[in-house]
Amino acid sequence: MEKFLKFFLVVLGTIYIPSSSCSSSMTKSMQKSSMSPQGLTYTHDDILEICTTGNIKLILKVQQQVESHNQRSTQKIDTPLNVAVEHNLDLVVKGLLSQGADKNVLGKSGTPLFLAALKGHDEPMKALIEARANLEFPLLTAAKGGHTLAVERLILAGADVTFKLPSDGATALHFAAFEGHEECVGKLLTLGALVNALRNDGSSPLDLAKTNQKLGCVKILAQAGGLPVKSAKPGEIDKLYAQAQFSYFYRNCCCFSLLVAACALGWSLR
Repeated sequence: MEKFLKFFLVVLGTIYIPSSSCSSSMTKSMQKSSMSPQGLTYTHDDILEICTTGNIKLILKVQQQVESHNQRSTQKIDTPLNVAVEHNLDLVVKGLLSQGADKNVLGKSGTPLFLAALKGHDEPMKALIEARANLEFPLLTAAKGGHTLAVERLILAGADVTFKLPSDGATALHFAAFEGHEECVGKLLTLGALVNALRNDGSSPLDLAKTNQKLGCVKILAQAGGLPVKSAKPGEIDKLYAQAQFSYFYRNCCCFSLLVAACALGWSLR
């Protein structure tokens, strides 16, 4: 009879019924929070434990508590939506969004889409994009982390590839170039990034790649027409470009040699 009742409740929309021990743990966490004179005291692990119950009604209640707390406090707490995104709990993410959770809520670690882009979590990111979460700041985050799929999805969903960080004028291409994410740099250029966009200090993406010795990105940007705008010394970019070409040539020769050796070994064993 108990199994039948649980099945019936699942059909009605309750995703999961916590066990008595789990319910007790959640109650203790919520009691601990309510006893604090300074407001909520949920830890990251408390929120994660609540999220892993899968009980959307319970999770939504905590989401609303944390949202309210974060609106009036400088001591931000990651909401259940933030934590669910961070740990790739896509069903919880979709459940919270369907119940009206704030898709742009700012938690301790940033917004949900910021975290999805940072972690490269595909399904939560897709759900947040469909819910029309803010796109531009997560685009910078994805580029900095080298998450090419996240970059592509954000841009195709409408993120402005030329968007500049207000504080210093850096674009997604600046971030990807500085970190040496070659695939991401190539994808950004394909999707319309400005190869010679300038930061507030006059630095181009190639300037940053050169400064950080990311030779692969130097080559990609130079081939796309990138220039060392800020502080290049005479002949310096040519030297780095030559180094990049040699590096690629050497790597390709090694791969070709290994392929020939493998084929020869395979032939000899026949």
